[in-house]
Amino acid sequence: DKTLEEWMLQESYCCAAGIAQKADGALYAAAPVADDAGWALICKEGEYEGEIPQEDDTMKKITVSEVACLYEVGQMSDMTQRPANGLWIAGKKYQ
Repeated sequence: DKTLEEWMLQESYCCAAGIAQKADGALYAAAPVADDAGWALICKEGEYEGEIPQEDDTMKKITVSEVACLYEVGQMSDMTQRPANGLWIAGKKYQ
Protein backbone atom coordinates (compact mmCIF):
# COMPACT_ATOMS: atom_id res chain seq x y z
CA ASP A 1 0.00 0.00 0.00
CA LYS A 2 1.58 3.24 -1.16
CA THR A 3 0.02 5.29 1.66
CA LEU A 4 1.41 2.94 4.28
CA GLU A 5 4.82 3.16 2.64
CA GLU A 6 4.66 6.96 2.59
CA TRP A 7 3.56 7.32 6.22
CA MET A 8 5.79 4.67 7.79
CA LEU A 9 8.88 4.22 5.62
CA GLN A 10 9.62 7.54 3.95
CA GLU A 11 11.27 9.03 7.04
CA SER A 12 13.14 5.76 7.79
CA TYR A 13 11.30 5.19 11.08
CA CYS A 14 11.09 1.48 10.22
CA CYS A 15 12.05 -0.94 7.45
CA ALA A 16 8.58 -2.46 6.87
CA ALA A 17 4.97 -1.97 7.90
CA GLY A 18 1.63 -3.69 7.59
CA ILE A 19 -2.04 -3.28 8.38
CA ALA A 20 -4.19 -6.10 9.73
CA GLN A 21 -7.90 -6.51 10.36
CA LYS A 22 -8.75 -6.27 14.06
CA ALA A 23 -11.65 -8.68 13.53
CA ASP A 24 -9.44 -11.63 12.52
CA GLY A 25 -5.78 -10.58 12.53
CA ALA A 26 -5.38 -11.02 8.76
CA LEU A 27 -2.90 -8.67 7.10
CA TYR A 28 -4.20 -6.81 4.07
CA ALA A 29 -1.47 -4.26 3.29
CA ALA A 30 2.32 -4.34 3.42
CA ALA A 31 5.16 -1.97 2.63
CA PRO A 32 7.65 -1.60 1.02
CA VAL A 33 5.45 -2.08 -2.01
CA ALA A 34 8.07 -2.67 -4.75
CA ASP A 35 8.25 -6.36 -5.68
CA ASP A 36 5.93 -7.09 -2.70
CA ALA A 37 9.02 -6.88 -0.48
CA GLY A 38 7.00 -5.83 2.57
CA TRP A 39 5.16 -9.15 2.82
CA ALA A 40 8.35 -11.15 3.44
CA LEU A 41 9.43 -8.65 6.09
CA ILE A 42 6.19 -8.65 8.10
CA CYS A 43 4.73 -12.14 7.86
CA LYS A 44 5.37 -15.80 7.40
CA GLU A 45 2.32 -17.38 5.77
CA GLY A 46 0.39 -20.29 7.19
CA GLU A 47 1.04 -22.23 10.35
CA TYR A 48 4.57 -23.34 11.16
CA GLU A 49 6.54 -24.88 14.00
CA GLY A 50 8.27 -22.65 16.53
CA GLU A 51 10.05 -23.21 19.82
CA ILE A 52 9.58 -21.49 23.15
CA PRO A 53 11.76 -21.87 26.26
CA GLN A 54 10.40 -23.67 29.31
CA GLU A 55 11.18 -23.01 32.98
CA ASP A 56 13.51 -26.05 33.07
CA ASP A 57 15.60 -24.57 30.20
CA THR A 58 14.23 -27.03 27.65
CA MET A 59 12.50 -25.94 24.46
CA LYS A 60 8.88 -26.73 23.68
CA LYS A 61 7.67 -27.04 20.09
CA ILE A 62 4.50 -25.12 19.30
CA THR A 63 2.39 -24.44 16.24
CA VAL A 64 2.57 -20.76 15.31
CA SER A 65 -0.12 -18.82 13.46
CA GLU A 66 0.93 -15.22 13.00
CA VAL A 67 -2.65 -14.28 12.10
CA ALA A 68 -3.83 -15.70 15.44
CA CYS A 69 -1.04 -13.79 17.23
CA LEU A 70 -2.07 -10.51 15.61
CA TYR A 71 -5.70 -11.20 16.47
CA GLU A 72 -4.77 -11.74 20.15
CA VAL A 73 -2.79 -8.49 20.21
CA GLY A 74 -5.74 -6.65 18.65
CA GLN A 75 -8.01 -7.88 21.46
CA MET A 76 -5.67 -6.79 24.29
CA SER A 77 -6.78 -4.06 26.67
CA ASP A 78 -3.49 -4.06 28.59
CA MET A 79 -0.07 -5.75 28.56
CA THR A 80 -1.16 -8.52 30.93
CA GLN A 81 -3.12 -10.00 28.02
CA ARG A 82 -0.09 -10.57 25.77
CA PRO A 83 -0.10 -13.81 23.74
CA ALA A 84 1.15 -16.60 26.02
CA ASN A 85 3.64 -17.85 23.42
CA GLY A 86 4.82 -14.39 22.40
CA LEU A 87 4.17 -12.35 19.28
CA TRP A 88 5.53 -13.95 16.12
CA ILE A 89 6.27 -11.73 13.12
CA ALA A 90 7.92 -13.01 9.94
CA GLY A 91 9.02 -16.17 11.73
CA LYS A 92 10.61 -14.37 14.68
CA LYS A 93 9.32 -14.45 18.25
CA TYR A 94 8.92 -11.28 20.28
CA GLN A 95 7.96 -11.39 23.97
